[in-house]
Amino acid sequence: MSSSINNSRDNFNIRSHYLNICSNTLNIRSDALNILQLNVQSLRNKMLLLETILKDKMLDILCISEHWLKLAETEFYVPFNFVLGSVSCRKKILLSPI
Repeated sequence: MSSSINNSRDNFNIRSHYLNICSNTLNIRSDALNILQLNVQSLRNKMLLLETILKDKMLDILCISEHWLKLAETEFYVPFNFVLGSVSCRKKILLSPI
């Protein structure tokens, strides 16, 4: 258990070091890259909550999983002051067996 924690810390340190190198190369002024990942389980009814959460955050990257949107809908659910970088949607809705 403790070795996996140490490995996680080492991986984090490597990633942090890599991000710092990239930041220096790109002349980004901040010391850190601020990333927020949310598993929203349907974005349609959570946009107001999402906007409230993001209002005071100084984020560089926002990752949203399980948005449950169709590809044609995604452009309508981009938070204010954010740009859609990439999107992935299922082509077929999967229903769980009862």
